[in-house]
Amino acid sequence: MKKKSQKQICLEILQDKKDWLPAHYFVGEKYHRGRFVFLSYKAPARLSDLYKEGKVLRKKVKGQSGAEYYSYRIKSHKL
Repeated sequence: MKKKSQKQICLEILQDKKDWLPAHYFVGEKYHRGRFVFLSYKAPARLSDLYKEGKVLRKKVKGQSGAEYYSYRIKSHKL
């Protein structure tokens, strides 16, 4: 089986979840489509690439601690 890129895995996760997900969700081990995958610290940068390509939506979120970060959602799903 060909290894998928981090960009492909991020896009698949967004397609499966169909909800806004914070950038930090995409770091570490995830159970995805029947197997474990590892997303490195660079995965949020791949999300930014997907945003620039027009494939995902992005919004700035303010967390409970006051920290601001981006959340992403697949573009094809209704808000």
